[in-house]
Amino acid sequence: MSNDISRRAVLAGAAGGLALGLNVTAGEPKADHGDAERLLGTWTIVSQAVDGEEVAAADLAKEQLKVIVTERELAFTARGFDRSRNAWRIDPTKQPKHLDITVATPVALKGETTPAIYRLEGDTLALCLPGRGQMRPTTFETKPGDGRIMHLLKREELKKKPFGYCLNTSTVREPDGKGGGKSRAITDLIDIASKAGYDAIEPWIGELDAYTTGGGKLEDLAKRFKDAGLAVPDAIGFAEWIVEDEPRRKKGLEQAKRDMEKVAKIGGTRLAAPPVGATGGTSKRDDPKFTQPIVDLVAAGDRYRALIDIGEKMGVTPIVEVWGFSKTLRRLGEALLVAAESGSTRGCVLPDVYHLYKGGSDFAGLPLLSAAAIGIFHVNDYPKIERDKINDADRVYPGDGVAPLKDVFATLRAMNYTGYLSLELFNREYWKQDPHTVAKTGLTKLKAAVG
Repeated sequence: MSNDISRRAVLAGAAGGLALGLNVTAGEPKADHGDAERLLGTWTIVSQAVDGEEVAAADLAKEQLKVIVTERELAFTARGFDRSRNAWRIDPTKQPKHLDITVATPVALKGETTPAIYRLEGDTLALCLPGRGQMRPTTFETKPGDGRIMHLLKREELKKKPFGYCLNTSTVREPDGKGGGKSRAITDLIDIASKAGYDAIEPWIGELDAYTTGGGKLEDLAKRFKDAGLAVPDAIGFAEWIVEDEPRRKKGLEQAKRDMEKVAKIGGTRLAAPPVGATGGTSKRDDPKFTQPIVDLVAAGDRYRALIDIGEKMGVTPIVEVWGFSKTLRRLGEALLVAAESGSTRGCVLPDVYHLYKGGSDFAGLPLLSAAAIGIFHVNDYPKIERDKINDADRVYPGDGVAPLKDVFATLRAMNYTGYLSLELFNREYWKQDPHTVAKTGLTKLKAAVG
């Protein structure tokens, strides 16, 4: 089989149907024989055939094709990046068992349904997909010219520590000479995160802007992330998407669109959506003349839906972020209400250990969440300081404070959360230290706190 055919075969798996994606709802018959639960997990495609020809093992290994299945989403990834999104439905009462895949993104294929078949035996999953526009297969085979795609997948072993470890770049800022901190160059931040041993990095939009202002291209930056072995599960932005003033909100959505385009270009999948502009005067990012808090959170849910719809077109999901110091979305329940009232299965929240404490939320509320409802989880610790007096700069390494981290991680494990724990600190004393040391120390202490 030529290398050209091998490459086309690998790509066919992504475009032809098994490009399974994020934030989708799985519907299945009640009598599902337990298959819906047994499909949960991470699956690696170990063999693939298209039109009767096997894809070269070297090509499969290079593409790193995986299918990640949770209760409410399926994600097809290649080289660690999401490739497309689909709704899915199974009917295990049929022989062979049916799997219907309906494309959500890419937009060009949205709404197309691929009628496939599957066979699940222990930790082995076989899938057979028809050619585009063809009928559902009845056998697990492919012949020259039939357009079918055959996949054999193996389930990855569950890790004892299921979380991914991410570095929020605020953790390693440098002193600005005025008692605060300033961002480092994103290329330096990539080096810091990679050498410290993180799985991912959470940059700020301003850092991406500084890179392009200096002549860099985001596509090149995406390659830098990939070469460093770093995923980009989220980025930090500050668009006024939730504010009451309609003209300002319109401009905020336009900014959010630009920000999400940037995130998509670097291979990112999510963008933090804090209540900037509506904190009631508690954030320096707010315009003092336009900072009134949001009272109607159901209306805020509608505004969040508008933000979701913008991001869906480019494969980026906004995350409702809890800001404990704000008069809007200061509590976990408020953020969850906004996400739930968006009317979208893509809705999710961004909890933060410090912000939950600062805003008055009880950590006992975390079990009410599901793994799919958490876009990313910010981790830090805090000393014994009253809620109304503590501030961002008081955050410390995990395990160095009094936060109930053991209970937090136990809760995340219980809900099968396997996403990223992102270390986000704003400690001025840490900023004075060597950033490589801070990043490494933070990761070591985070892992120790996870246990």
